[in-house]
Amino acid sequence: MPDYQKGKIYKLFNKVNDKYYIGSTIQELRYRKRGHKYEVKTKPNLLKSKEILKIGWLDSNGKQNWFMKKICDFPCSCLGELEKEEGKYQKLAFKKDGDLVLNMCIAGRTKKEHHKDNKEKINAKKRELIKCEICSISVSRNSMSNHKRTIKCQEIALSKGLINKIMIFEKKKYITKNNKKDYDKERYEILKQTDYYEKKLKGGRKYNKCKFILTQDNKKRAGKKGDVCGTKCNKEYCGAHLRLLRYRKNKKN
Repeated sequence: MPDYQKGKIYKLFNKVNDKYYIGSTIQELRYRKRGHKYEVKTKPNLLKSKEILKIGWLDSNGKQNWFMKKICDFPCSCLGELEKEEGKYQKLAFKKDGDLVLNMCIAGRTKKEHHKDNKEKINAKKRELIKCEICSISVSRNSMSNHKRTIKCQEIALSKGLINKIMIFEKKKYITKNNKKDYDKERYEILKQTDYYEKKLKGGRKYNKCKFILTQDNKKRAGKKGDVCGTKCNKEYCGAHLRLLRYRKNKKN
């Protein structure tokens, strides 16, 4: 079990441009530094990893470029408490040094808090124009999924062999208290034309039973010994028994 009584807030910094990262851990700092070295290899797109790769762990003389320093001890009972404390120090760092901080987000925040603090950035990213992979038309990031559903985009996807057929997606109606009854009536008429209610009255799909009983040889594939197979057709054997017969033929050969 992790011992959060050993919780601490630390600072990873370099001697080249004074940029730093604030984190929290319950490990010894030397072991946490090994974790950062592993993260640089596995997550090179992080802001911290990019800076470390640019400067390097060692300089030309083989001396350390990056150091770890304990800011304070913070004994606590769970990870959430430790992350909230880490977030407090990160907020102070962003206010004081801004671009020198290598943290990408503030720890211990909920999604709502994160959205409030970064509302403008998130909305700007949604409005950002990106090229569609299928038709190469520039569309906002937020409306890309709806663009891929358009007939034009689907036709190009069909010509490239990305989809098998064109699907027609109807826009959902905006239902209010006033027009709900009218909407339900329209939906009822559409379902009635497709014999939806008649099929419901007849019951679920019926399956013919295979007249053969499963054997111990086919236990893993088709169920326990003694179970009767369910088959969708009128053939003598169900799919499970056909596989069993093929297996026995191959074994004999």
